Amino acid sequence: MGEALLRSGRTEHAFISFTSACGLRCVYCGRLGNVQGELPARHLDGIIAALQARGAQLVTVSALGETTARRGWDGLCGRLLDAGFELNIMTNLSRGYSQREIATLARFKSLTVSVDTVDPGLFRRLRVGGDLHMVLLNIQRIRSPILARGETPPFLFWTAVVTDRNVFALEELVRYGLKMRVNRFFFTDLNSGTAPNWARPVASLDRARLTKAAAVFARVRGILDRAAIPYWIDPRLPGSTRPEVRPPPGRRTRDCLAPWREAMIVQDGSVRVCCFSLRSFGSLEEAPLGEILEGAPLRAYRSSLLAGRLRPECRICGSRAWIGVPAFREKVAGYVGGIGPGSAGRRPPSTARRRAAVVARRERGARSRSSTGQGMR
Repeated sequence: MGEALLRSGRTEHAFISFTSACGLRCVYCGRLGNVQGELPARHLDGIIAALQARGAQLVTVSALGETTARRGWDGLCGRLLDAGFELNIMTNLSRGYSQREIATLARFKSLTVSVDTVDPGLFRRLRVGGDLHMVLLNIQRIRSPILARGETPPFLFWTAVVTDRNVFALEELVRYGLKMRVNRFFFTDLNSGTAPNWARPVASLDRARLTKAAAVFARVRGILDRAAIPYWIDPRLPGSTRPEVRPPPGRRTRDCLAPWREAMIVQDGSVRVCCFSLRSFGSLEEAPLGEILEGAPLRAYRSSLLAGRLRPECRICGSRAWIGVPAFREKVAGYVGGIGPGSAGRRPPSTARRRAAVVARRERGARSRSSTGQGMR
């Protein structure tokens, strides 16, 4: 196996977990290993420098906790925004925010908000401590002033954990989301290992109700297809258009470029490449981010994917499809060799060019909105 395929050189998408704190107690939250604490702010300059050197553009400022629960989170995110990164956040938006915090969120490229249901009572039971009305109010506080200026607000994504308790109300969720101008929907299966007694994975339903759930997803797909709104349905759910099929061992691997394209910095300083895996490839307390991302442990992990010798977490992963090993190697070769969009061979943009690109995209969005007289779908 060529050594070149084991290296990356470029990080397209980084995840930074600033804190393990969260104001909610969602009944099914596994918290991915329960890593506690806050990422020391002293690491941020090094992270920014490494990501700039690797040409990163998108940073998701959440992974294991609620970023906005950390004191001074808006200042940390402001430093990333000022460095030219486009920011996404996975958030529950379930508390009152100062005007300064709202202004910071308004600068983000996208907001991924946890909304499992538009039934306020069920929402409170699934996300203990949450308030659906507060979530919707915060969305309006972020977007309304931007829309009033004729500019493009952050993209709004809704993500729902689907259980036997909310699956039959997904049509109402989607229809309400469309009224809120949600730009994309994600439907994730409930992991059985974190399921509470009264909410179970959809697969636990009896045959008749499972058939009914599949029909719900078919109608949801129809609604979103007609509205031209993109969506993702977990392959383990009955409504997925790409159901999980386990192939013969040794012939295929997972179609996953995350070990090449992504970096996940956890609040204890450890570095991962996947939000579904607890595997760490180094710590910022011991080595710079760039060295970790090209180090021996991560090269070995990439090698296992290239050879089809999958680690346990990859074998059971439901978020990536199977692919033939030769096709995957060709795909990796294209990425590291600079073939196609987002490939590692492209020259990383300078900070100045990155900032200029962000401004240009926002201006194009504003002009587009002005010419159509419409808000973002």
